[in-house]
Amino acid sequence: MTTKSPSIIAARAMRIEADFEPDDFCLMWIVGPYHITHKYVPGGTEDVVRKIAAVVDRYWALKHPHSPKFVFETPAMFGPEKDTFVLTDADPTKNPHYLLDLKYALDQLVPDKWPDYRPHLTCEPCFRSMTVVPERYVLRRGETDVRQWPC
Repeated sequence: MTTKSPSIIAARAMRIEADFEPDDFCLMWIVGPYHITHKYVPGGTEDVVRKIAAVVDRYWALKHPHSPKFVFETPAMFGPEKDTFVLTDADPTKNPHYLLDLKYALDQLVPDKWPDYRPHLTCEPCFRSMTVVPERYVLRRGETDVRQWPC
């Protein structure tokens, strides 16, 4: 594997974010210039997007997760060529802020492109750990935020 500079890897991460197809949608936490994907579904109809938003609305009304905190301490390489640097959480089941119950409920509604959930933060390789508190949770379609919920 060739070593790539941090700027090349950061540029690739930005390109990956921009590679959403117009009909793809994603639920994610927004953390400054970064995001933490919660659920990603390629394609989808307006009806599916409405159903997902309704499930999240009900969840937020019952269990509004205030100030979630995520700690990423395990470096890894993602992507088909293993050339995208990320920080992962070694055991997401120990952090209730990952809203795994919501993720599983949504998975029953529509399958995820990546059913094996591995929370991660795509970032520059100079980071070895990161603790983040997201600003908001969004439903993004393509490059447009369709709905958002406060954290």
